[in-house]
Amino acid sequence: MRVEKDDEIVLAKFEDESFQRHTHFIHLVNKGQQKYIELLKFRDYLRSHSGARMEYQRLKENLSTQYADDRPRYTQEKEAFIKLIINKDELLFMDNIVIQKLSQEHAEEIANEWKYEDIYKFYDATEDKEDYDELISPDKRGENYFEVLESNELIGYFVIDDSKDGVIDYGLGMKPELTGSGRGKSFINSTLGFITDNYDVKTITLSVALFNERAIKCYEKVGFVRADEFDMKTNGSTYRFIRMYKEL
Repeated sequence: MRVEKDDEIVLAKFEDESFQRHTHFIHLVNKGQQKYIELLKFRDYLRSHSGARMEYQRLKENLSTQYADDRPRYTQEKEAFIKLIINKDELLFMDNIVIQKLSQEHAEEIANEWKYEDIYKFYDATEDKEDYDELISPDKRGENYFEVLESNELIGYFVIDDSKDGVIDYGLGMKPELTGSGRGKSFINSTLGFITDNYDVKTITLSVALFNERAIKCYEKVGFVRADEFDMKTNGSTYRFIRMYKEL
């Protein structure tokens, strides 16, 4: 099979004339042109970022099933991920991380030592007794809390609720000194990758305080969209929240 585009020629070799199982793809482009530069940038990013490689693999496997009979749509959806990598200079995925069940030691560190500044003090575990009690209790945490380690250092955690079929409600926290440093997207992408690898999920939901514009923008950049707003009693008062979701 041969497909010619404005800036590249794609050649595909199949096992037989049914064109159902391919064995090779070859992309021909002119050396030095924009397409050549972009393909190399994408290749090099995948080589140096294992998180991105895993996410790209998951994406292609899901798309090949979802659009088994629609090759143009498969290509279109895949290209969106490729463009995300090509057009961004910032880190989109984390490497050298370990995600595992939250240990008691780290739960107590988060609950008692993690202190945020200014309006983000709202997220101190000590600001809400119910949240604090759940965080430090192994029985209340159950199997739903996870810690994120980078080079064996605790950098964050997240909690899930998988009580609904195909839906996971999700909340997370980063170490205070790492917030606002531009690492939010890579942190979120890495935790979402863990969730999709280990759970049968089609939709991920979360709720974020309306005043936390920084977090809302970060969630939107990784694919979450706004659903609605609601009031919730927490931290001794009532606050406005935004419910967001991401379809997988």
